[in-house]
Amino acid sequence: MLRQTSNLLLQQASCLQQAARLMSTQPITATLFPGDGIGPEISEAVKAIFKAAGAPIVWDEQHLGKTVDERTNSFVTRENLDSVLKHRIGLKGPMTTPIGKGFRSLNLTLRKELQLYANVRPCFSLPGYKTKYDNVNLITIRENTEGEYSGLEHEVVKGVVESLKVRPAAADAAADATNGSDCAAAVT
Repeated sequence: MLRQTSNLLLQQASCLQQAARLMSTQPITATLFPGDGIGPEISEAVKAIFKAAGAPIVWDEQHLGKTVDERTNSFVTRENLDSVLKHRIGLKGPMTTPIGKGFRSLNLTLRKELQLYANVRPCFSLPGYKTKYDNVNLITIRENTEGEYSGLEHEVVKGVVESLKVRPAAADAAADATNGSDCAAAVT
């Protein structure tokens, strides 16, 4: 129990350090995957928005490999992943996974290699902007690495695909640390 508590405190300290870093006026280097299709256009618009807002960000643009990287079994290269791990912050434009077999999807590679367990999506009403529903304040949390998101599936018979449920030990430890809940506390 003491070990779990100390691990949680270390995680919280890391979050506080990152928040302090983000509030600084010193430039922050962030990894940017422009993506493909409409991704580069969206990425350019996002960069312009950050610049107009005065956000002190230096972008480390990373482009996917032209062939499957044997180290990641994906078009996402080890150098792409190392950039995100080095800067500890990144932004990804839309990416299309090439059709074929024998390699992992781009998004699955990023989720697995960077241990991105949860996809957190806040949804809230904006003051002065009329929508069908008022006073919305909702956060959706979806796990990213288990079940159909694990990338472990096979075709049982033609047209019937079975997805395997995988629950890594890290997920069990996270559930134990949050009293059995699959959700961790959100910072607001």
